[in-house]
Amino acid sequence: MVIITILLFSFNISIFSDNLSNSRYVLIESYPEYTALGGSVGAADSGISAVSLNPASAALINNVEFSFMHNMWIQGVSHEKLSVGGGFEFGVIGAEVSYMNYGSLRAIDVDSMGVPLYTGEELSLYSVIASAFFARKIQNFSLGINIKYLNENFGTYTSGYLGADIGAIYNGIIDGLNAGLSFSNISGEQDGFSLPMDLKAGVIYRIKDSNKEIVMIGLGVDFLIKDSSVKIEAGLSYSLFDYVDLRLGGNFRDSVFGFSAGFGAKIDNIGIDYTYFPSGELGDAHKMAVKGYFGKKEVEKESPEKSMFKKYKIGADFYYKDKDYSKALKYYLYITKKFPDEISVMSDKEKSSFYQRIGICYYNLKKKRNARYFLNKALKYSPENEVLKQWVNSLK
Repeated sequence: MVIITILLFSFNISIFSDNLSNSRYVLIESYPEYTALGGSVGAADSGISAVSLNPASAALINNVEFSFMHNMWIQGVSHEKLSVGGGFEFGVIGAEVSYMNYGSLRAIDVDSMGVPLYTGEELSLYSVIASAFFARKIQNFSLGINIKYLNENFGTYTSGYLGADIGAIYNGIIDGLNAGLSFSNISGEQDGFSLPMDLKAGVIYRIKDSNKEIVMIGLGVDFLIKDSSVKIEAGLSYSLFDYVDLRLGGNFRDSVFGFSAGFGAKIDNIGIDYTYFPSGELGDAHKMAVKGYFGKKEVEKESPEKSMFKKYKIGADFYYKDKDYSKALKYYLYITKKFPDEISVMSDKEKSSFYQRIGICYYNLKKKRNARYFLNKALKYSPENEVLKQWVNSLK
């Protein structure tokens, strides 16, 4: 049996206002990982668990990834969700199915005198969301689209909505920093109502040590368009012993502060996530999920150009360290002519080091004018580098 307040929530109380957005429960679709960190934070991340927040998150899937969630929500409402995605040469395709069970409600009728009568009939209350997504990585951008169909069954009331999500993630700013933007639940009106259209913007920054992630910090903004409501979210994830992640998040909307906490554990190609978040007088909610991938986890395939770029750079760096500046310079200059795209996606730190080495090669070959040009170029990408400043000043 379902409490009336839950039924009203499921229908979204706001349908009785002028906001005209229905089925608000679709906003709690995210997996435990991003319930802890914040949904708008997840809009800037990658992986199968973030697809419902931003379909572009699937773009880096190489093989077959999956995630399954069981959510014990407020007042005994249960929520199951399964997501699967596979990577191909043309991009990533996948599907999600989400099922929310609100329990049942006893049907009440009235006789000819208007007296309520219990009919003995139990009315099922549930909703199902099925979706298919496509994502692709193009240089530093990940792009994605998700088409969904929502079917609601609240006893004698049934309805269906067709919607879409679109999104993009950019990871070419600086190393470890991603920025994402998604527009979810795009839909037309049906009987005067539409899905709760939602705009998310987030950034995440990963601090690594020897290519292993130690800390992930995320910030995000979630804007419900028809409700004109803004939520600010922040999340922190700390990796412990390489196979356990501790997570903590906070959010602020309409003068109300909320928090969530959880953890993730991973062994080989399987991971388990758990998140707890309080819901005030309605009770506490718990989410659990299992995720993983099939097949060998491969590094993203390099293009032939990038592969050749790396080989020439290894050769240039070898001769530079061996102080054979003439040969090193030939390699470096060849790289600047043949691989401008690969240089353009370097981080500022890498660009500065690259041009600094060219400048030092010229300096040691007694070509100070060329040396000054490239050292100035290196200083442009590292303006606070005191060593570079001294080099440039010495060549004036």
